[in-house]
Amino acid sequence: MSIDPHSVCSVLLVPIPEWAQFIAQDADGTWWAYQAEPNQQDTGWYENEVGRIRRLGKTEPPTDFRESLVKLTETIRQAADSHLIEQGLKHSSFLPIHN
Repeated sequence: MSIDPHSVCSVLLVPIPEWAQFIAQDADGTWWAYQAEPNQQDTGWYENEVGRIRRLGKTEPPTDFRESLVKLTETIRQAADSHLIEQGLKHSSFLPIHN
């Protein structure tokens, strides 16, 4: 069973970088944003030497980190932004305007 990508939004406490295309959680609970699809290792994910990477925070460790890789969509990004605004961690004026 894979994770619900939208449920990821409820645990993030920082904005997902604009350049990020993927997010994933390591076995210890650390969330990362990746510009390029990351590679899997024994206990987590690592950048594939192209693109950027940023630590997003740490939450409860997953049951199986291998199911945590999420390809970001506009819908997921909007849900993450909405969550941060609700939590008072991001102001709505910082959101991009979508037509």
